[in-house]
Amino acid sequence: MIRLQLQSLSSRLDALAEELRTALQLSNRLAQLSFQPGSIPLEGEGDVRTELSADIHERLKRQEEDFELLKQEVADYAGAARPSQRRENERTLEKSRLHIQVARLGEDLKQYVETFCIRILLLTYTFKSSIRISKSTINLQT
Repeated sequence: MIRLQLQSLSSRLDALAEELRTALQLSNRLAQLSFQPGSIPLEGEGDVRTELSADIHERLKRQEEDFELLKQEVADYAGAARPSQRRENERTLEKSRLHIQVARLGEDLKQYVETFCIRILLLTYTFKSSIRISKSTINLQT
């Protein structure tokens, strides 16, 4: 039972780490999007950047919630009833591994959220600059 619980927690932590890597890849993709002046709709609706940003935001929000649940489950697992002395050493090692995995995942999640926020700010600035260029181009042509 305890072994299955450990495997389940470990698998879920691995899955969450993979989801975070996917969110980072999407964030990197978002940062690399570029458009020519005038090619961006002025209203901003249907904009690839807006949709991708919303997707990344939702993923990170969901991952933060999943992380908090997993963190609590690891804490609960670590505080469960004590087995025999031999198993105690194994369990202590397993607890340490889980705590390390949770700490790393928490740091990764924090870093990804910060990176995403910075990229959104930069894209917003770039987008506004592009709109100004587009408007000035339209004014020059008229």
